[in-house]
Amino acid sequence: MKPLVAAVLLLAAASYGHCQAPAKPTVPDYGGSYNVAPAPTVMVAPTAGPRCPWMNLGTAAGFLGGEMNLSLVKDSAGTVTDCRFTRVSGKGELLIQVTVPITASAYRQKAGAACPAQSTPLRAIGNEAIECRLPGAALVVGRVRDQFFSIKVTGPDNAAATTSAKEAAEQVSGNLF
Repeated sequence: MKPLVAAVLLLAAASYGHCQAPAKPTVPDYGGSYNVAPAPTVMVAPTAGPRCPWMNLGTAAGFLGGEMNLSLVKDSAGTVTDCRFTRVSGKGELLIQVTVPITASAYRQKAGAACPAQSTPLRAIGNEAIECRLPGAALVVGRVRDQFFSIKVTGPDNAAATTSAKEAAEQVSGNLF
């Protein structure tokens, strides 16, 4: 039988109820077929409250080891310039500050004022990032293009604060690119 005639006969038979389509869609799998149910849709409502453009509460909680509160500082244009993450219980704070625009020479002046002379340059974190050793806190300052950023972490453990400041600086500098 020719393919066109077979197709017409099949359509005619289907229209008279002699052939029925399967009740559920099937997916062939090497000769077999399986009924496939549609995937459920999960909707997640956005959380209310302030949002830091460079880091979320969960990431900050991972750096400081506990539930966090967030407060923001905005400039006159309404742009966020500071994100202050503070532990709900216990000691610990992560402060992110971003200043735009800044030139390389202005950055060096600002970084020199923020960090003592024995500060360590950090590679692969923005442009010209520096790790500063301060009493009771860890500070990383850096520049991404024309944006100056500083990350200050305080907590009960200075070594953990230093590690957290470096990791937070990596994330913030990546978000500023």
